[in-house]
Amino acid sequence: MELLLTAEGDDISDACLAILDKIFVRFDVDKDGHLSRSELNAFATATNGAPFTDQELAEIDDNFDMDEQGLTKGGFIQLYALQTSSEPEVTLKDFKALGYDIEKEAAAEDKTSGEKSSTS
Repeated sequence: MELLLTAEGDDISDACLAILDKIFVRFDVDKDGHLSRSELNAFATATNGAPFTDQELAEIDDNFDMDEQGLTKGGFIQLYALQTSSEPEVTLKDFKALGYDIEKEAAAEDKTSGEKSSTS
């Protein structure tokens, strides 16, 4: 699961963040920088086959960065940081369900980082 977390294991990796950014943008249909209830449910249905329950939505609201417009990108990343640290296999399942490959993303991130450091 080292591809999902940093070497220290206390934060999500750059490759994981890149995928989360793509997922957030994909489901933020109205492009307001938030995932509304309907956008969250579209995400849940795509990854788990069913929308969130009212209780799950309440837990998201209580525990992650949300405002009146919905879950912020920061809140979405918080949600995945928690899930990834405790259940990395679920994060991998979600990524796979949405067509993302963490190994390919990590290789792309490494290539990008190498290009940045060689030009610095």
